[in-house]
Amino acid sequence: MYKRIMFLTFIFALTLSLSAAEYYGGETITVREIDTLKTDLFSGCRILDVNGIVEGDVFAGCEQISIEGEVTDDVITGCRVLTVTGIVGDNVIGFAQSIIIDGEVKGDVLAFGGSVRITERAKIQGNVYVGTGDFRFEG
Repeated sequence: MYKRIMFLTFIFALTLSLSAAEYYGGETITVREIDTLKTDLFSGCRILDVNGIVEGDVFAGCEQISIEGEVTDDVITGCRVLTVTGIVGDNVIGFAQSIIIDGEVKGDVLAFGGSVRITERAKIQGNVYVGTGDFRFEG
């Protein structure tokens, strides 16, 4: 009886420690302005638009990624075009043909690709690490 109770307690403790995540795939994935995702977002699609709030990380492998809303943690991407015009609560790690940072990044930016552009409106509170052929820092 003691072993059963210990086993059930162990299983219950494991389920409490698991964190949830959202997994999306398809042609176009959109987090609308009125949406709040309370987990991490894993996406493999052609176009990812984050206009609302993601309370966690965004992991995406897409052709085009646009962050216009808010991501409270990291954005980690591999894509053709990455555009950040919203707010990222921590780091942006992007491997892309074209990366444009035009919003607020509260952590570091690690940008690797063909061209990286940081506009005059961009606010980056951390460090910027760039490995690219064409780098424009306008601010």
